[in-house]
Amino acid sequence: MADIIFDLRKQLHETWSNRNRIGIQGSMSTSNISSGFQNLDRVVGGFRPSELIVLGGRSDMGLPALAFNMLECVASGQAMGKSPPQGDDIRQHPVAFFATEKTGALFAQRMICSHAGVSLKKIRSGFICAEDAEEKITLSTNYLRQLPVFLNIIKGNDMTVIKHRIKSLKRQHGIEFVVFDYIQMFHHFLFSHQGRVHELAAIAKSMKKMAVDNNIPVLVLSHITYPYKQHDKPTLSDFWNSDAIVQEANKVLLIRRPCKNPYDAEYPDKDLAIVDVAKNVSGSTGEVRLNFDEEINRFTDRP
Repeated sequence: MADIIFDLRKQLHETWSNRNRIGIQGSMSTSNISSGFQNLDRVVGGFRPSELIVLGGRSDMGLPALAFNMLECVASGQAMGKSPPQGDDIRQHPVAFFATEKTGALFAQRMICSHAGVSLKKIRSGFICAEDAEEKITLSTNYLRQLPVFLNIIKGNDMTVIKHRIKSLKRQHGIEFVVFDYIQMFHHFLFSHQGRVHELAAIAKSMKKMAVDNNIPVLVLSHITYPYKQHDKPTLSDFWNSDAIVQEANKVLLIRRPCKNPYDAEYPDKDLAIVDVAKNVSGSTGEVRLNFDEEINRFTDRP
């Protein structure tokens, strides 16, 4: 991650120094892992070993942000928005994150800026003072690099290769939680000749088997689309071409932001994000309300 951090700092200074040229611009089992959000844990009871958890939504709902916020909380053993635990109270969980080369670098940048409370967009456009941001980024970088997070970029994103990588990470580092970028970005070359629908089904089954074989929860993101005019929130039927994902999942979380849908009754609330626990084979379903700061890609519990 060191190269990514260096690139982010370099980008911060370059955009600021050239600003004129660019146009200044609940309750749960002790074996479960907390999501980092108390409101969500009250409903789902945390993430259980051997579970496949699917986090779905439209591309503008903040899915990656929620995923890496959860990843940070799991790795640090710290609930979102709470003071860091001290001494014996610290319970970190090694986490593996699988992404493409492009999204892997972006993931690291977003995670650092989110923790620092700095807008990555403003860094890129030069709308932020380099000196003010660098101190925050340095502090967050020093904190995050101590967390047991293993970023994995697998050439071709093939599930057969990933399966062996997870076993290796489990053996060498004792990983307890795995996060996959969008499932649509991955492949299972043994099934690719059968068409994309069958390949996605094989990918979902493979991810579920990885969770069971390694006795760890696995979280995967998924694109979904739905017409605002027909219904104001996503449903399980919106996993177009991806029904197998829903079938294999133990939990399905669907995120929406009312401010993105002019037909939603809560459209004026710019901070509200709603996570609908649409499937939960081991417990309750229902809606969970969070706050989302889009500027810094940070979710927090809503009182």
